[in-house]
Amino acid sequence: MYRSRSSAHLVEQPTRVAIVVVVAAWGLAACGGAQKRAAPPACPRDAKVAAQEDIAALATCASFESLTIRTGAPLDLAPLAKLETIERSLTIGPTLAIDHVSFPALREVGELTIQSNALLRGVFLPALASASRVTIAGNGQVTTVSLPRLARVQHEVRIEENGSLEIVDLTLLAQVESLGIVNNPVLTTLELPSTIDVQHRVIEGNRALGELQPSVPSSGGGDHE
Repeated sequence: MYRSRSSAHLVEQPTRVAIVVVVAAWGLAACGGAQKRAAPPACPRDAKVAAQEDIAALATCASFESLTIRTGAPLDLAPLAKLETIERSLTIGPTLAIDHVSFPALREVGELTIQSNALLRGVFLPALASASRVTIAGNGQVTTVSLPRLARVQHEVRIEENGSLEIVDLTLLAQVESLGIVNNPVLTTLELPSTIDVQHRVIEGNRALGELQPSVPSSGGGDHE
């Protein structure tokens, strides 16, 4: 049977159209897929950090009920710069290689515990205004504790047994039930307001401090200095 070139063209054309349609559909699907972005991971209520990838996973979080950092790794905490509130507890330690703690946006925390951190040299919480309890103890290399906006602590501030601690900045601390700054042998600068409302105060064993600075409250009822 004779078939003209024009009829052959008509037979082949549907195949070409089908191929074009398939390619176009694949292209639209690919474009749609490229536009979708993975949702950021949900922030846990109780976060635990032991490695740098744990910190990366929490970088978008502004609040936790609790955050615990315990590790032997040299972690960079800078990705947690958005952190603003921790309802129950922030615990750092024991650690072996974290050299400083800084949370620039943290305003409120329940219990703050920074203890047994071998290489920690500085604690900087410039926005922290309130806490229920603060414990900074047994950090052999820490030289500076800076909490310049901390105004009220419901229960206790305890800063003790930090062998290299030189500076403690509690410039705005107005009210605390119990204050203990004990056995920090090279402490030379202690900033406290003279009008602090404290029921029980112990400041002792800080050999380098010598005479208390004028900014440190004088002895009174319940004090032990």
